[in-house]
Amino acid sequence: MATQDEIMQNIYDLVCKGAGGGALTSEEKSALHKRYYDWIVKKKTGVATSPQDIWGAADGEKIQKQFERIGREMAHHRTRHLSVAAETVERLSDCPHCPDPPTG
Repeated sequence: MATQDEIMQNIYDLVCKGAGGGALTSEEKSALHKRYYDWIVKKKTGVATSPQDIWGAADGEKIQKQFERIGREMAHHRTRHLSVAAETVERLSDCPHCPDPPTG
């Protein structure tokens, strides 16, 4: 099973790939880390697995494709505003592992 840090690095790579291969800024990496690092190991209420549990399985591959979509959304809007891209993809996804929308 991949570690939390390995999965986080994979997330950075997947978002970069979706955005066309450009490097993420330190602010974008920080935003991704803040949004997804703890999420990697948490089980949501009503979901039997964490993203870490399934990362290497078929369901994990579906999640990984969502991170590429986040990168494409960032590139598409040209503002590369990560939080908007992430929330857009999560809202449109039927994935039970997506983090809850931010509050506040």
